[in-house]
Amino acid sequence: MAHKLRSPTCTDQPSWRHQRLGIVTAPTERMDSDRRVVPDVLRNLGLVSAVWIAYSLVRNISAESQLRAITNARSILDIQERIGLSLEADLQALIDSTAVFRAANLYYLVHFPVTVAVLVLAFVIDRDTAYVRLRNSLIIVTSIAVVVHLTYPLAPPRMLPGFIDTGLLYGPYPYGLPGSEAANQFAAMPSMHVAWALLVGLTIRSMANRRVVLTIAAGHVLLTVFTVLLTAHHFTVDVLAGLGLSVIAWAITRPCDAGNHVDAPDTDDRLLI
Repeated sequence: MAHKLRSPTCTDQPSWRHQRLGIVTAPTERMDSDRRVVPDVLRNLGLVSAVWIAYSLVRNISAESQLRAITNARSILDIQERIGLSLEADLQALIDSTAVFRAANLYYLVHFPVTVAVLVLAFVIDRDTAYVRLRNSLIIVTSIAVVVHLTYPLAPPRMLPGFIDTGLLYGPYPYGLPGSEAANQFAAMPSMHVAWALLVGLTIRSMANRRVVLTIAAGHVLLTVFTVLLTAHHFTVDVLAGLGLSVIAWAITRPCDAGNHVDAPDTDDRLLI
């Protein structure tokens, strides 16, 4: 049965943002929540930083298996060609534009800052639900990726004959930038760019209702897929693996009370963020 929303002028009325997410917060609970902002920030900064540091260290270790990574890449390419999924070289030949290649190289670099920005936004807007779900999903996909990178090092298609290394040829080259020394270029499977982009899109969708915001979120996912294929940083199967992994992580981290919701007011102009 639908719950009738009380007037937004009531002091104990939960915000529309919380109503949509199924969170009912009393005034005292909101004050308690405000008091734990700083501890929450410090704890989550430590947790996310620890995961990222561990991920970077393991990526660096797995980079020693370069020969194996190239061999695996040739096997992946052979499989893709046999099943008709080899899209990367065809996409590069179809686009064949220096301006588009450079734009794709630039967009490849927004992967990390966009993810961090949405993490911060989710923490500010709804740290008890949207933020926690995004954080936990990122931890799940990143942890699984670490295991895959260690056990199955994979070179990107740009390192194989027949592909253009757009970053190296047209710039900017992501592995020539300051701070990129520890990056492992042999960790293509699964695509963390695509996995994180999908989680970012799903998180924005959980917080927003305005069509333009949802379009931007979906566009980020699609542009990321297009970018990693056009720049030959990933095979098509890497993209599919990243998407599948994120869908699983998102399902696992679904709040237990996600089915309890408050009906939204009838309006065509709803914006939560």
